[in-house]
Order: sequence, then structure tokens, then C-alpha cells
Amino acid sequence: MEIRPTLPPTTTATGAGKKDISPIAFVGIGCGGLIMVGIILLVGGWIWGTKKAKELGLDFEKNPERAVAEMVVNISPDLEKISSDEKAGTMTIRTKDGKETTLSYKDISEGKFNLPGEIPLPAELEEQVPAEE
Repeated sequence: MEIRPTLPPTTTATGAGKKDISPIAFVGIGCGGLIMVGIILLVGGWIWGTKKAKELGLDFEKNPERAVAEMVVNISPDLEKISSDEKAGTMTIRTKDGKETTLSYKDISEGKFNLPGEIPLPAELEEQVPAEE
């Protein structure tokens, strides 16, 4: 007579006595997860935005003409910044048609340059523009 060891009874894959999670619970967990991701993105964006705003504010305090010139060049799709020289107060820019020119921060910030395709002001209108003292 052989003695065979007895094995414990097998259970199903879901486990004995476990209840399944309802589909509504899955939807709730998914929505909660999306809300958490959204909150994390908002907080991260807020922190990044305040940091950039402080940097921009410091640029305006240090050299306002340079800050405005950089902003003008960055906003314009027709201009590309090539280089800048803080000591001389100049910036070299390239226009959309490939022409490179070096202008002072003051000229760029005051808009004293023409983009390709712009029509220059007539002489009588140039006289009406108030000159800075």
C-alpha cells in the first residue's frame, strides 16, 4: 500500500470569497487619477510660470531696452536673433529673406527698423513722430 500526500484544495483565479470591483468603481478610480494628474500639471505650470515671470522681471530691471528688444525679436516670425553684445548694446538679427543686420537695443525696442515688405513712413509722418529727448 502506497501513501500519497494529499494536496490542499485548489481555489479559483479570483480567490475564494473575494468580491469583484464594479465597473462604476473603475470609472471613479480612472476619473480620480485624471483629476490628480491635472492638479499636478497645474501646480507645475504655475511654478514654472512664476519662475519665468521673475526672470523676465529681472531682465527688465537690469536692462529694459535689451529685454524689450529680445521680446520683439522673439515674437516676430520674420526675425531671428543671431547674436547680441551687451557691452555694445547691440543685437544681430536675420530677417526672413536672409539679410543680417546689427541694430542697437534702443532702435529695436523703439521699432526704428523696417521688416521686409514694410512700407517706410512718409517724410511728413516721420516729422509727426515725437522725438525723445
